[in-house]
Amino acid sequence: VLCDLYCKFGFALDNKVCEICKCGTALYLFPCDPVLCKIYCEFGFAVDDNGCEICKCKEGPCDPVLCELHCKFGFAVDDKGCEICKCKEDPCDPVLCDLYCKFGFAVDDKGCEICKCKECDPVRCRMFCDFGFALDDNGCEICKCNEDPCSVSICRSFPQVNVT
Repeated sequence: VLCDLYCKFGFALDNKVCEICKCGTALYLFPCDPVLCKIYCEFGFAVDDNGCEICKCKEGPCDPVLCELHCKFGFAVDDKGCEICKCKEDPCDPVLCDLYCKFGFAVDDKGCEICKCKECDPVRCRMFCDFGFALDDNGCEICKCNEDPCSVSICRSFPQVNVT
C-alpha cells in the first residue's frame, strides 16, 4: 500500500485481507477514518470504543493545579513531572554587593542579578520632568515624564480647611 498516512497499529484490511489506505486499530484491523480536526491536542486525540481516534483531546497525565498560590517562579513539580501546589524556589542566589546602582543590577545569561550595575544609555531628551523620567521594561529612563505621585484622587480627597 502506497499511502501518506502514519498508522500506529498498521493499515486496515479490506474484505480480501489486503491492506488499504486507512488505519487499523489495536484490537481489530478494521478501517478507521483519519481524524479531520482543526484542534491541537498536546497529548494526542482520544479514541472511541473501537480504538479509532476522534476529534477530542486525550487527557494529559497530570491533573490541573487548583491552587491559590501566586508563584513568581512557577509551581514546583512532583517526581512524575506534574505541577503541585508549592512554589518553585528562586533559581538565583541573592546579590551580596556594596554597589549602589541607580538603574538596578545587571543580569547574567540565566536572568540572575550580578554585582554589576545595569548600563542604560543616557536619556537624550529636551524635557524637564518635575517627577523624573519614566522607566522602560529594563529599568532604564526614557523620554517620558513620570506622573505626579500625589494624584488628585489620593492627596486632594480630604476636605480643605482654611486657616486664618
